[in-house]
Amino acid sequence: MATNFKVTEDLLASNGQRLLHNIIDYVIIYTIILSIPALAAFFVIPPSQQGKIFPQTPLPDQLRQIVIFMTGLLLYANVMEIFFSRTIAKFITGTIVVLEDGSRPDANAILIRSLCRLIPFDNFSFLFRPRRGWHDSLSNTYVVNNAALENAKRAFYNDDNASETD
Repeated sequence: MATNFKVTEDLLASNGQRLLHNIIDYVIIYTIILSIPALAAFFVIPPSQQGKIFPQTPLPDQLRQIVIFMTGLLLYANVMEIFFSRTIAKFITGTIVVLEDGSRPDANAILIRSLCRLIPFDNFSFLFRPRRGWHDSLSNTYVVNNAALENAKRAFYNDDNASETD
């Protein structure tokens, strides 16, 4: 009788890959955040209004910057992972977000995953567990090497089909 495929530890992305994901994605998020006012000023905002792009808020500057970054992080991670199961950094490193059975997560799992990224020190939580961060564990997702996953699934299902014909 066949059992279901399960992601194993040897398929998980390395700690180095996870750290690289953070660095690349944060650079991309900051680039996007810093580009929006410049692009808006250049293409959309009339010259007479360009000094009023963002009104002052009662938030202290550091808190405002954190809120803007976290909003950018949530939007970027959700859009990329809902549509592609990976961010740009994961495309670069050949990794992908999956469920335990190797399938693509639904939007709810990705939303939970993204919200959990707001937990302080989540970026480093994968260092304390076997290459799974809090945002992975709490959303029941895994970041795996895409090629290794595909090979493992192919071997698993081919072995499963071979044993059924015997």
